[in-house]
Amino acid sequence: MKRYWELIIIAAFAIFVIGAFYIQKAVAENQLPTFEWKKQAGNDDFIARAQLGGSLMEDLYHNELMISADGTTYRSELSLVEELEGMRKHPIIEELQAEHRNFMRGKDGLTRFYEDDKLLVYAEADSKWDRQTYTESDFQLNIDVLYKDKNDKVSFTVNIPNQDDYRYMMVEDVVVTNENLHVITRNELVTTDDQMSNELRIYRINLTGEKLINEESIVTYTNGGEDNNTEIMLLQDPEDIEKNNDIVFQADYYEPEQLEDGSYQDVVKDSKLFTFNLETREKVQLDIPKKLQKQEIIPVNDDNIYFLHNTAKGIEITTFAIAEQKVTNSFQIELPKQPDMPEIDEKAAELTGETAVTDAEINWGQYRMKDGKLYITSGKQTESSNLSMHVVDLNNGDILYKGKLERTDNPKAGTAYSLDFYEMTVK
Repeated sequence: MKRYWELIIIAAFAIFVIGAFYIQKAVAENQLPTFEWKKQAGNDDFIARAQLGGSLMEDLYHNELMISADGTTYRSELSLVEELEGMRKHPIIEELQAEHRNFMRGKDGLTRFYEDDKLLVYAEADSKWDRQTYTESDFQLNIDVLYKDKNDKVSFTVNIPNQDDYRYMMVEDVVVTNENLHVITRNELVTTDDQMSNELRIYRINLTGEKLINEESIVTYTNGGEDNNTEIMLLQDPEDIEKNNDIVFQADYYEPEQLEDGSYQDVVKDSKLFTFNLETREKVQLDIPKKLQKQEIIPVNDDNIYFLHNTAKGIEITTFAIAEQKVTNSFQIELPKQPDMPEIDEKAAELTGETAVTDAEINWGQYRMKDGKLYITSGKQTESSNLSMHVVDLNNGDILYKGKLERTDNPKAGTAYSLDFYEMTVK
């Protein structure tokens, strides 16, 4: 009998928890702020493609939300299953899941995909974890290929040579050229000292033969040392899963610098950009003008590199053509000033090639490039200010859309709130 009472209590508790969840959800839905974009100029079709993810803080109440042309969606409005799954599934992943449900089962991570008209490819690094030695071993690449014309899925595994050289491996990019799959990985190397040594490595795999053709290191770098550190960042746009033949990466070289209080911090002493062509296997250092070297870089998804820089009235966008290795365009866009943005000394910037504030203290918020257009937010969303969105044609600087985010419910007078955004996606 005691056993039955335990089951009844457990069932009643489960019903109570689920019921409380939906009661709280229903109450919260009637009180949540709503937001929408108000066009000031341009074409609404552009803002319809954008989606912002962030969090709302109002009267000590915190809630995650997504804002798009369809309205405002809060985490608390989701079903229990949807909330457990989370709000941050990328729209490209959702689209692939809708189109290729069986192939996409259990797959995630944009950097692991490649797609064109004929193929959808997924590559994932796998290994075994040894709990006694706390090391990884038996590294391999698991490859799944969907041939769209036949709706035929092929899966195979590639064992990684020189297993003992690596501590860890992760896939950074996947590209297909001439029926050869190129998997770019970031590998942590086994070393005999305290420094961490890493590399970007490329594995070339013949899709027809399902075998490894060759492998090579693109760049090797160290960090964790006392005197200098190097960081390598792949600049490919993760949303561009139909990629080109050139891999672009940035190398930042740090050295310790003593502060006024006697402590040390690592500062960037040099920064270089490189391209690596997947067909010719040639690595080239780009001759970037000094003025651009410390500026923000938009993730690369075409034949240009775009640099962002603060100005007194907004931002400057500079186009650097990779093939020609030269600046081909530059223009400025006026943006609403951030409420806490310091003044910029334009004359000092012209002399030194740097603004009086760093690009960490920026005029812009979230940004994303899509089809040659830059989507960029500026300002802040609070009870006294509005977030702005600009869509800019990167070919000529034309403003294709300009708008601001407005609260559409009726809050009580004096209600304070703030919206902080952490991501933007563009369909």
